[in-house]
Amino acid sequence: MAGVLDDSAARELAQVVFETILAGEDNEVSRQAVGLTDKNDLLLLGRHLAPLMTDAAHRWLSGERSESLGRAVSAMLASERVSAQSVTAATTSPNLRALIRSSVPSVAQRMIVDSGIYGIPLPDESDRAGDLSVASVRCRAGGSLEQVTAFYKDYMSTDGWIFDADASEVDPGVNEERNVGYCSWCCYSQPSRPVRTVNISVWQEGPKGSADLRIQIQDLPGEDLPEYD
Repeated sequence: MAGVLDDSAARELAQVVFETILAGEDNEVSRQAVGLTDKNDLLLLGRHLAPLMTDAAHRWLSGERSESLGRAVSAMLASERVSAQSVTAATTSPNLRALIRSSVPSVAQRMIVDSGIYGIPLPDESDRAGDLSVASVRCRAGGSLEQVTAFYKDYMSTDGWIFDADASEVDPGVNEERNVGYCSWCCYSQPSRPVRTVNISVWQEGPKGSADLRIQIQDLPGEDLPEYD
């Protein structure tokens, strides 16, 4: 798709893309924006995205922390949903990007809620409820599925848990191909008696790359420890 936009079409496309980002949805028009490759088209789209994204950024920095604005901020920082060049063109101020980045807590900073399962944490907006052996929450965890999975791997190893590679699959693409879903699935055991074994799975709830996730921590009492040489 090259050099096909005029000013009016670019303005309309920018509005649709922006509304799509805010809603966390996908549609054919936004997929057209993802496929743009012509430099002039990208600059034209970016020119019309700029005031929309900048307004969202200032609203975020002024304290308005809605889910929709969070998606816009994620798009600015991670170049989600629309091409990286058009997002960059829409957020040309390095100072604005730096302010936004400093205002967004890291995954580790967000993990402050006790899941109720061996003290393993969940994000700050989580509402722990339900089966005492399973903590399952939908949330915006402050990072992508891959970043949250990496956080748990680091946290669990630091806390004395052993990662069972044979019972795990950290690549969401592999799980998707197996029709399990776009998720990571990690099993950890602790050398204690009785044995403590937990499974931590992270599922993509929104568009791939977004922070809309479902995190499930499951206690698996009585499971054997994996064998190690």
